Amino acid sequence: STVRHLYLRGGVGVGSMTKIYGGRKRNGVCPSHFSVGSKNVARKVLQALEGLKMVEKDPNG
Repeated sequence: STVRHLYLRGGVGVGSMTKIYGGRKRNGVCPSHFSVGSKNVARKVLQALEGLKMVEKDPNG
């Protein structure tokens, strides 16, 4: 699904991936709010895809 998101959205970084894969944070008795996903997981997935030559870094950042 990460490769599909990269194909559809274009230049996406780790921060954008955390927003894509974020979800609801349950706060007990308080109302739920959106929470971003783990940066470690997003970073490792992008590094693994880069190692497989499926994605490459953008020279402009």
